Amino acid sequence: MADHLHAVKHDDARAMMRGAIAPRQPSDFQQQIWLEAQQMPEMVQKQAVALSLPPEIDALRVISALRRLIQSHPELNQRLAFNDEGSLVAVSGAAVEECYSLTSTPHRAAALDLILQRQRQGSDSEAVPPFEAHVFMTAGEVILGLLMHDILAESWSLERLMEALASILAGAGSAARDVADARLARLPVSTLAGHGWLGARMNAESCILRPAEDARFPGPEKMEGLASWQVRLPVASLRQAGLADLSGRALIEAVGAEFSAFLHGFAGVDRIWMALPRDTSPQMAMASRWVDLTGNRQFLLQSPRTRTEALSQLAKEDSAADVPDVVDATVTLAFRQSAERFFAAASLAARALALPALQDGPDFHLSIGSDGAGQGEIELMLTAGRGVSAEAGGFLMDRFLHWLAQEVRSDANADAGQGSHQATTMEDIILAEFREALSSPAMGPEDDFFDHGGHSLIATRIIGRLLSLHGVEIQFNDLFSAPTARGLALRAKRHLSVVADAAPCGTGEETAPLSRAQMSLWKAYSAFGFGDIFNIPFALEFLDPVDETVFHAAFRDVLLRHPGLRSLFSEDGGTVSQKVVPEDRLDDYRWFWTTDQSEGVTRQQEAGYCFDLSRELPVRLRFVKEAGKAHQVLSFLFHHIVLDEWSVNLLMDELKLAYRARAAGNDVVWPNNPAPFQDFARKQLAEGVDPRHLAYWTEMLGDAPRELVLFPVEGDGAAASQPSSPAGGWVEFKLQRQVSEGLYALAKENSASLFNVAYAGISGALHRLGGLTDLVIGTSASGRTDAAYFDTIGYFTTVVAHRLRFSPDMTVGALIDQARSVVNTSMPFTDIPIDLIEEALGMTPGQDHLFEVFIQIHARNKLNGALERPDGAEIAFRQVDPDKHESLLGLQFEVMEEIIDGERMMRVLMSYRADRYGAEAVEKLTRTAQAVFEAFAMPGAASRSLADLPAFL
Repeated sequence: MADHLHAVKHDDARAMMRGAIAPRQPSDFQQQIWLEAQQMPEMVQKQAVALSLPPEIDALRVISALRRLIQSHPELNQRLAFNDEGSLVAVSGAAVEECYSLTSTPHRAAALDLILQRQRQGSDSEAVPPFEAHVFMTAGEVILGLLMHDILAESWSLERLMEALASILAGAGSAARDVADARLARLPVSTLAGHGWLGARMNAESCILRPAEDARFPGPEKMEGLASWQVRLPVASLRQAGLADLSGRALIEAVGAEFSAFLHGFAGVDRIWMALPRDTSPQMAMASRWVDLTGNRQFLLQSPRTRTEALSQLAKEDSAADVPDVVDATVTLAFRQSAERFFAAASLAARALALPALQDGPDFHLSIGSDGAGQGEIELMLTAGRGVSAEAGGFLMDRFLHWLAQEVRSDANADAGQGSHQATTMEDIILAEFREALSSPAMGPEDDFFDHGGHSLIATRIIGRLLSLHGVEIQFNDLFSAPTARGLALRAKRHLSVVADAAPCGTGEETAPLSRAQMSLWKAYSAFGFGDIFNIPFALEFLDPVDETVFHAAFRDVLLRHPGLRSLFSEDGGTVSQKVVPEDRLDDYRWFWTTDQSEGVTRQQEAGYCFDLSRELPVRLRFVKEAGKAHQVLSFLFHHIVLDEWSVNLLMDELKLAYRARAAGNDVVWPNNPAPFQDFARKQLAEGVDPRHLAYWTEMLGDAPRELVLFPVEGDGAAASQPSSPAGGWVEFKLQRQVSEGLYALAKENSASLFNVAYAGISGALHRLGGLTDLVIGTSASGRTDAAYFDTIGYFTTVVAHRLRFSPDMTVGALIDQARSVVNTSMPFTDIPIDLIEEALGMTPGQDHLFEVFIQIHARNKLNGALERPDGAEIAFRQVDPDKHESLLGLQFEVMEEIIDGERMMRVLMSYRADRYGAEAVEKLTRTAQAVFEAFAMPGAASRSLADLPAFL
């Protein structure tokens, strides 16, 4: 074989000399593709197809056919290079052999991986041919991989290449169809990559191909690969869906209309760009980012609620002129040609193998075929694009089948605006909310909520949505006791009628009262002299260069989207109000500084900035130069009165979406319109305080101890010469990985959250240090009980207090159970902020406090992550911890649960009042808390007595 291939190479060289093309100027389209490759080398510009051929095939016969194909069409081996005059010209490659290879691989997966590697590699148009063919010899088959660069798209397609190759193999010569240059248009930019769970991007660098039998997703038959799903629809299903008597153009339009209505009704996708073939000509490969307008019609479907609505929009003439540059999702449809039919004349039993869609293309490609199906049956194949996670694609295929079967239809349309659906069973409803909230579309009915990243804030969102949208009532304790969709379905209560909250009024009024949580914060803010005590001094270090101008434009988009972030606050006659800065006045206020504009300013100075909330926006973004850091650092300063932890994650998600759009030179297209925070404040004021909710807290805390004494020895940090001073410091300790994992295991063992375990650990340490029998601990609650405001950025958080009691024989497990029960039972009553509780108990808010200790967990916040450039490259950033010199309370513990580079970790920050805790006391607190966490992480910790926990007295 080696001698034969050597002879083939010499024949190729002579043939190339005979068939070489004279240097010529590339077309405008080719020049555009070439320029994109230079500007965005990370972009995948190659389409690929993989074919399985029988093992008995003569591989040299395939090589010979490939050689003849390239000889007959030398443009397949052309190069783009600069001539002596500096002009870009197309010239012939040196030898045909550069276009193909013959390799031995151990198995199919290795061959497919090599094809994907070639597809991902950037193209050097001067050295690499635009067409490549790779033949892989494996033990049980021959794999043929064909790759075509977009630069050939005007005249070639993968289907045309296979057609020409099959003709040569059949002995009919190289007769490829003569086609005129296609009229190509780029796909609109899709925002689906930022669409919550649906848009969890697949990382092209980590594509893993699994055999079909390893697929975990239940439902339709899944082909090899991560991105394609194929299912056969029997005649009965077609008849039920109203598709049985359709064929040709009518069939593909009906399927396209049904899928668009499904995307809108099930996933909340509104503006859907769709391309439909003009005729029934089949294709085989996944569509690229270029659509051939000579063979396809394109449409913009606006919020189609039903197939009928979608078909009425498709009945219009080709609306290419009306297609915007940015849409919510892109969908292409085609009739699928089988590889077997392509190669039937050559007597080859070829079969296509599914590959992930690495090239930039539509979000969804639906193809209709009949190969392997029975009489009257069809096969649907859904291929998810790069902007959609593989699991989401499979989940959507499964749900689309239910949609076609009428299981989720009219009810889903009724909820289209919320992006949810009414499933057929309680389990389906709960599972759908789990999948969306956790961005985990592959979750099954018996998968654990906490194993998929669930925590208390997400639980609040799920419980609120279930009640508001579906009339399904779930208690917080139930979620912790039975954290699966199947388990919760047995405990949930279904209300026969859903009394939906009134839609946000959207009055457009600029002035509004403060919400209860804001007013509570304002009282403390006033008591401390309107200083920097409520600054939130976030800081981000960018590990890759970020365009500061683009960042400014992106954050400005977020400010325009959320009027709460561009509000001014003033007090008049004891009444505090907030006034929204109109959109056309936003640029009158300074809130952003570039690195060049920040010479001599430090991040620490920014963190201590005192806002004048009556005259300036409650947000300041400043890029600064940081000593010892080579990267850009952003001081990301907010006043707490407009931002809570829930809002931080919303903000970061929206900032990523806006940055990607602005970096591409586009306006951002938001997936929805959140209710203004000011509407929430007005609504809460109109509703008033629920006396039953207030009574819950006063009854629990009425006789609770008002003083915490941990170190009774006089002089050990107990001096209070300046009781009103918030001056202090902070310490941090990181938990080793095995300790963190042990705490996760302890939480799961006790049907608790990580917060419950951390809460119990810190309170257990305080119990051991002070011999406490009764302890009041402050914490924060989301304050979001109305699903209408789940996507609103603002300050909803209420500070509440919980009471724990200790007994001599109490175990670690019992303490965790008590913490879980106390916290979860209080959730429905957390609309009452702490100042109202203190007033009801005869205390003076701002001077008297119900608690000395405050515990909160920051669960997987999104201040560690990445922005994204239009080419898909990431701009990574990491949170920089602030220096804390003040503490509103005596002791504040912040448990940081983070996932960095795929690894979860925990650390604890403890801030303290210097007038109450000296250096020795801080040392005892730190060492004891760390030792207790380590003890909690040991096997069998739940049955361990609190008396046996370590303490550094």
